[in-house]
Amino acid sequence: MKIVCYKDKILKALNSVVKGVASKTTMPILEGILIQTNDNEVKLTTYDLEIGIEYVMECEVKEQGSTVVNAIMFSEIIRKLPDTEISITLNEKNLLEIECEGSLYKLATMNPDEFPELPKIEVENSIELEQNTLKNMIRKTIFAVSTEENRPIFTGCLFEIKSNKLNIVAVDGFRLALRSMYLNKQTNDFSAVIPGKTLNEVNKILLDSFETIKIGVAKNQALFEMDNCKIVTRILDGEFLNYKNVIPENWETRIKVNKNNLQNSFERVSLISASSVEKEKKYPVKVNVDIGKVTISCTNQTGDAKEELFVSTEGKNLEAGFNPKYFLDSLKAIDDENNAKITEAWKPWVDANKAGTEVTGTVKREGNKVILTYLNNGIGYTATIPVEEGKKAYLSLTGEQCTIDNLKFAPAPAESTPAPGTEATPAPGTSATPAPGTSAAPAPGTSAKPAPGTSTEPAAKPSATPTAKPTVAPTKKPSNTKKPAKKLKSATITVKNGKKKVSSVTVKTKKSVKLAVSVNSKAKLSVAKLSKKNAKIAKVTFKKNKLTIKGLKKGKVSIKITSKKTSKYKAATKKIKVTVKK
Repeated sequence: MKIVCYKDKILKALNSVVKGVASKTTMPILEGILIQTNDNEVKLTTYDLEIGIEYVMECEVKEQGSTVVNAIMFSEIIRKLPDTEISITLNEKNLLEIECEGSLYKLATMNPDEFPELPKIEVENSIELEQNTLKNMIRKTIFAVSTEENRPIFTGCLFEIKSNKLNIVAVDGFRLALRSMYLNKQTNDFSAVIPGKTLNEVNKILLDSFETIKIGVAKNQALFEMDNCKIVTRILDGEFLNYKNVIPENWETRIKVNKNNLQNSFERVSLISASSVEKEKKYPVKVNVDIGKVTISCTNQTGDAKEELFVSTEGKNLEAGFNPKYFLDSLKAIDDENNAKITEAWKPWVDANKAGTEVTGTVKREGNKVILTYLNNGIGYTATIPVEEGKKAYLSLTGEQCTIDNLKFAPAPAESTPAPGTEATPAPGTSATPAPGTSAAPAPGTSAKPAPGTSTEPAAKPSATPTAKPTVAPTKKPSNTKKPAKKLKSATITVKNGKKKVSSVTVKTKKSVKLAVSVNSKAKLSVAKLSKKNAKIAKVTFKKNKLTIKGLKKGKVSIKITSKKTSKYKAATKKIKVTVKK
C-alpha cells in the first residue's frame, strides 16, 4: 500500500474518525484506524463496538492495500508534520512509513482482517435537514442527558418525528430539555433514542453550514450520513419518559428578562454557592419574584450575595431554590435574541445599515425558516433564520448589533377581489360604466365629467338635436384568475483568470491557479466537490469568491459552481473544465 496526499486533507479525515476510537478496551485492534484504498480513494474507519465512523477522502493511490495502525500515534504524527505533501507506505515488514520532506516515521501495524466490520443498516425511516440546524438542536438539548448508568435510557436523546415535526428531548431526572422544528419534507412518524456520547461526537463533526445530513434508523441501529462521512451507532433500548406530561400547560408566574443580564447575575451569585469551607456541599441559589423585580441570592458559612434585576412580571409572586449548575446550563443553551451574533446570513443587513438607521423589508415563511428580504441600491438581499411555529419576525440593526424583536408571523394582507357583475349607480342624469368592482356616489353639489360614451341631461334645452343616441361600451366581468407568477431573471456566473473570462483552465502538476468568481444576483456561491472517478486535483479551496485549484495528477476534471436562488434571480450553475498537465 502506498498513498500520497496533502496534510490538511488527511488531517481533516483523522479529526473526524478518531472520535470513534475506543478509549478503554482489552482489544488493541479497537484502538486503531483501519486504512483501506480503492482506486483514487482512501477509506478511514474506527469502531469501538458502539459507535463507528467511516470517512472517505480522495488522494493519489500508487499501490492498493489495507492495514490498521494505532489511531492516537498516527494522528499526532500527521498533526505535527509540515503543511505539505505526505507519503504513506506499508513496507514489506508491515511497518507503516510516513514521509514528509526530511521526516521519516515507521509505525507497527495490525492485521486488517481482525478489525470488526461496521454493522450494515437497512434504513426503515429517515429524515434530512441542514447540518447547522441539527448542530443547534443538539447543543440546546445535550446538556440535559443523564450521566448515570443506572438509567441507561436517559443517557441518550429522544429523536421523535410526529406529524412532520422533529422533537429532540433530553432528561436526566432533574431537568428536561426540548427542541422542536418542522421538517420541509413529508416523512413517516418514528422515534429512536440516540446515545448522548454519539451525539457529542456527531456535533463535533457537523459543519456550521447549510449542507445537509441524513439520519436513518433501523430496528436497533442509527445512521448519520453527510458528504464523505458516515457514522453508525446503536439505539438505546427501553421506554423513554412521556415528556409531554412533565411540561405544564399553564403557568402561575412568568417574567420577561434580558438573558445576558440574568446569566451574569446568576454566575456572580453562584460563586458563593460553592462554600470554601464545605467544598463537597453545594448551596442552592434562591430566586424571589416580586412585582417588577427579581432577586437572586445565596447564603452560607462563607458569606452571602444578592443581586436585583428590574423585569416585567406576570402572575403570582414566587420564591424558589435552584441548582446553580442546572440553571446556568439552561441559560447558556438559549440564544440571546436581543443581541444576536452576526453571521454570514445577517451580513447584508449590517452592510446596508452602517449609518445606524432601521432596516426593514419583506418577511415570508418557508417551512421552519423566516426569509427576510430588502433592496439596497436596486439589489435584493436576503437573510434566513430558523424560527418556531406561530411566530413572526421583526428585525432592526444598529451598527454591528442585530436585534430580533418578538418573533411572530404577520398574516399577509388580504387581496380584495370584487364580486363578478357588480354595478355602480351613476349621478342623476348620467349613464356610465363604473370601474370593475367599484361603487361610488358623488358628494352633494358636485359634478363630475362623465365617462366616454355617456350622456348627461343639460339644464337647458339644447339648440341642436343629437343625430344619434350615445352608445355604452360593454364591460367585461371582473376575472378571478390569479396574476401570473413573476418570472425570475437568469443569474449569470462569471469566472475570470486575471482579466480574462474563462470556462476552462490549465493547471500544472503541483502548481496552483487562482480564479475570481462572481454572480450578477449577489447570491451565495458554492463549489461542488470533485467526482470520485476523475480526482486529478490535489486541492480546491473557495473563499471570499476566490477559487484556488492545485494540480496533482495529469488528467481532466470539471468543477461545478452553483449560485442560490434569490427573490429576483433563478439558481444558476457553471462548470469549469480543468486540465492538469506536467
